[in-house]
Amino acid sequence: MATKLTRLEDLSPGTRVRGVLPDRSVNVVQVQPHGDSAVTLTFRDDRGQVGEQILFRNDEARLEIEEAAGAWTPTTAPHAARTPLIREAAREAAALDFRQSDMNHS
Repeated sequence: MATKLTRLEDLSPGTRVRGVLPDRSVNVVQVQPHGDSAVTLTFRDDRGQVGEQILFRNDEARLEIEEAAGAWTPTTAPHAARTPLIREAAREAAALDFRQSDMNHS
């Protein structure tokens, strides 16, 4: 669900924004402020293309935050169906590390 962006300050790495490019949304990679009225936005689109654009206060009206791209979670992972297998592998690796650590202290 998109929310209207009211300030350039709302742009941050990991944010997904509509309105930077006319035909697709982008993920914010970096924001470089230039005083109080402009930022240089570095972004990546869904095609993997990286771009850069200077945005001014008057551009705020066309921008909308779609969702935070944020950190990886099992529900946002591209292969979420494999998540139980990944969790099991992590448990096994942790148990193995614990057993090896325990043997070294004996």
